Amino acid sequence: MSMDAAASACNPGFLDTLTWNEPRAARLGRQALRDDRFAALAVAVLAGYPETAGGLDRLIRRASRPPLTLIPASACAHPRSGLWLVGILDDGQHVFVALSAGAIAAPRGFGKPLCERQIAAAGRSAVVRLFPADLLRLRAFLETIAPAYAPAVPDRPGLGIGCRMGVLDVPIALQAVRRFGLCASVIQSSVYRELAPLADLTKLPLPQIDLPGVGLVPLGHTGMSITGQFLAMTLARVKLGDPTPIAVDADHLPLRAATGAGQRLAQRLIREAADRSLFTLDPHFCFYGGDARLMRAVPEGRGAEVEAAFRKRFSPGKRRDLVARYVGKRFRVPDPAGRKDYAIVMDASELADCAVRFQEPLDAIQDAYAEIRRVKGGAPYAIEVSVDEVPGMSEPHHFYYLCSELSRRGIRAFSLAPGLGFSKLDVDVKDPEGAFATRVRILAGISKHFDAVMGIHSGDGKSVATRRILAKATGGNFWYKISPDRQRSFFR
Repeated sequence: MSMDAAASACNPGFLDTLTWNEPRAARLGRQALRDDRFAALAVAVLAGYPETAGGLDRLIRRASRPPLTLIPASACAHPRSGLWLVGILDDGQHVFVALSAGAIAAPRGFGKPLCERQIAAAGRSAVVRLFPADLLRLRAFLETIAPAYAPAVPDRPGLGIGCRMGVLDVPIALQAVRRFGLCASVIQSSVYRELAPLADLTKLPLPQIDLPGVGLVPLGHTGMSITGQFLAMTLARVKLGDPTPIAVDADHLPLRAATGAGQRLAQRLIREAADRSLFTLDPHFCFYGGDARLMRAVPEGRGAEVEAAFRKRFSPGKRRDLVARYVGKRFRVPDPAGRKDYAIVMDASELADCAVRFQEPLDAIQDAYAEIRRVKGGAPYAIEVSVDEVPGMSEPHHFYYLCSELSRRGIRAFSLAPGLGFSKLDVDVKDPEGAFATRVRILAGISKHFDAVMGIHSGDGKSVATRRILAKATGGNFWYKISPDRQRSFFR
């Protein structure tokens, strides 16, 4: 059967289902179930499966023919619910195929099958059922049938391997993770830039989103939705039979404001990304309450304006509390490379700048953190806080204040990502051994002080020398993110 390049079968990652025409899928499924293709496989399943994986593989291949192709590597044997596989219909639609004893009901969450057939197997009854391969059934599959494929929570230094190509390079990415024993997120994209909610992608024209250092790009410019990418790439792993643990990152989730439309957008995106195990929160949009003039005040020598905003935005009691906590205190942070500890000391004007800069971002992070906790419903997850998408390198007192206040609010971050002066243009550092290395050591020490790895974003295009300096300066305690480099490596 020929397929249009614009058809859903050729564009995995857009829809949140790989069974986009259920009536047609049901017709093709019933056609596949009319013959006795599953008889020998049913006998083996009811008898306790063949002794070898090769034996099961051969039986699956014998049952695989048009209009239903079975994927042997996807086979998952469940002690109560029988044998589960991914099947591909002639029109490219995917289905879950379940083969179990006749009296066994489908697990909770799968609902009514597209079609089913009772078959006799060596004097016993078995049933074959086909279910849609959509987001709801995938969730049930990960929860009850094959939890090994569920997203893992990152718990040590590693890599964020951004994905703009959907399922194309999943096999090689997983191979790299296995080969080097990495802790990594193989499914990772900016959720309101590279991806978008499916409902937004179906409304034209698409809005333009700013990509720092590059300019405006269409919302969801990879052509994938938040839920569609998760479905397609997770199912690709199942089809490969590769449960290598990986994190799934809702990258650069925008926190535009702590209230109003910005708050509602963040909460909506968190709900869309509920299946993911890592949430990267990006509050740079609301630095200084979104006041662009105030953001430039200190570099332009107008520090008095920031101090005035401090007096206006914080009550006298709150100002006294902050001054008592920070002004004149020496905060020692370790050097990850084992050198002498570094001390951070803030004066009153620096404190005022920190407080005004991060007042709304901290509120927005706290609100997002509560929403994530709510939608995850007790399931494990990790948080990264990123402030890298502003020009230049983060000032140590800024970064320390942010990390300290997150800790005071009970927000446990797995990764804390400062600005390192990197851009989306993949430009290397001119002098990585000088002031750059010194600043990285300080920022990495702050992350370590707060029991987090240091996030390194936009790590693409950096020379071997720069990457070695980053590794040394952080003592290997980093979460290194790339995206274009993954594509370049694929096409090489």
